[in-house]
Amino acid sequence: MRLTYVAAPDYKQHEGKTLEQAAKEAGRELGIFICDILAASRLAVGCITSHHPKRTDADVRSLMRHPAMMAGSDGIYTGGSPHPRGCGCFAKYLGHYVRTGAWTLEECVQKLAAHGARRYGLRDRGVLREKAFADVVIFDPKWVEDRSTYEAGRELAVGMEHVIVNGEVVLHSGQRTRALPGRALKMHG
Repeated sequence: MRLTYVAAPDYKQHEGKTLEQAAKEAGRELGIFICDILAASRLAVGCITSHHPKRTDADVRSLMRHPAMMAGSDGIYTGGSPHPRGCGCFAKYLGHYVRTGAWTLEECVQKLAAHGARRYGLRDRGVLREKAFADVVIFDPKWVEDRSTYEAGRELAVGMEHVIVNGEVVLHSGQRTRALPGRALKMHG
């Protein structure tokens, strides 16, 4: 288990380390260290753990074949060492899983955009049509690759050339622009 976020300034240096490493460096027994860091942070501590060896690539592919499956990420971006899913999830689908045949490129795009928008009732998102929100990603599928790891969770994916959010360019030729046109969406139950 690796610490991703620690609210307490006195424990911030432990972000990115395993609980065992952090406890050893702090000179405390593991259970005591966990209680101390949670108390000092008022429970605002994030961590990640690998599913390996429990969840295999075959398990993931089996889930991906289910007709109701839609792509998504539960990656949380807080802290100095977040889960690699935050920066790598969608590139992994578009790159690895398309190139290895789990989905066709068309299935992948549909699962990443239209399927989720439809499921959550977002009629003007997830599709390219007149009067819909212009959210567009332009990429070369041969070069899309996730690069984030458990050790470097903020490593950005590669292969995205241009990204347009609400009609404004936020990534041009692989470089961020200053535009911030995105907004939170309120979901209706």
